Amino acid sequence: MRHPRILGDPSNSANYYHCMSRSIDERRVFESRTEKAHFRFLLRAYAEMTGIRVLTYCIMRNHFHLLLEVPHRNEEALRNLSDEALFARLKPIYTPKGLQILRKDFAFHKALGESAYRKFRAKFEARLLDLPTFMRELKQRYTQWYNMRIGRKGPLWDDRYKSVLVEAMREAKGGPAGSGALQTIAAYIDLNPVRAGIVDDPKSYRWSGYGEAIAGNLIAREGIAHTISETTDPFPTRTAWRDHAARYRLFMFEEGSRSGHSDGPEGDIPRAGKPRSRIPEARVETVRRQRGHLPSPTVLRCRIRYFADGLVIGSEKFVDAVFHRTQTKLGVKRQKGARRPRDIALGSLHSMRDLRGEVSG
Repeated sequence: MRHPRILGDPSNSANYYHCMSRSIDERRVFESRTEKAHFRFLLRAYAEMTGIRVLTYCIMRNHFHLLLEVPHRNEEALRNLSDEALFARLKPIYTPKGLQILRKDFAFHKALGESAYRKFRAKFEARLLDLPTFMRELKQRYTQWYNMRIGRKGPLWDDRYKSVLVEAMREAKGGPAGSGALQTIAAYIDLNPVRAGIVDDPKSYRWSGYGEAIAGNLIAREGIAHTISETTDPFPTRTAWRDHAARYRLFMFEEGSRSGHSDGPEGDIPRAGKPRSRIPEARVETVRRQRGHLPSPTVLRCRIRYFADGLVIGSEKFVDAVFHRTQTKLGVKRQKGARRPRDIALGSLHSMRDLRGEVSG
């Protein structure tokens, strides 16, 4: 059954989403380094163009995960952008020749009059700060490149992408440190290659936000830092990043000690019924002694469907608020939206969907 999109409150300064998409027939569309690298290039380019921030991501062989921050869309501010400022936003996804043609198109429509110019320009303004546009164009652009690369035709992705609304950490007050949904989802995403048995330590996987951050990428570090801190400062200093990285690493190991499920072979989307496992307490204790600062190889197995299928993830108060705002759209008769996940320990987190089947993928 196809579920409706759950969008965040438009009055918020920003809303957060976990988005995931997998290939049709579980085709390995990210088999080579070239394919993964090109998808990451497009991901960063469309993030820069749209103004949507990638907090973390993971590119596996037949699917990808994104944790995205979508800032509030101010229509008046977008209309007041100069043409040059708009061209600067579009530059990451256009070739120099394409941008030159676009400038001529803008000049042509300006000559037709204000109404024609505004109508033409509005199509480009609509691409900014819009999650559906970001996901659609990212997937379409990669499909075009991939099909041309191997001489293939046809769709590449299995149905539409999944989207889960995630509570911002600043809205989850009163809980213990590190209990926010944003950090929990980020850790889940970055630990995909560990669950799949590709690497023993998430820092060793270069096609994830955490792996890229450990390698020194400033944009990736900024995204990881934002999931565990109130700061909005770009590019954390070396000292600040060291603290953020230690807290994040310690959090991942703590999460892994509580619950988990194994993933499919070599990063494939898993089938139901895979055996469960946990990080041994002795390994977690080692990371605790190190306070997260020193890397220690480990294995985490946690494939939790709530993170991909739960519609909304956050505190009970947050989930209920979203439920009451979207109850008509959902078409359900129940009076309370928040559901505590079954069979898994997620602290104070709740989900809007009550998954009746296996919580593992």
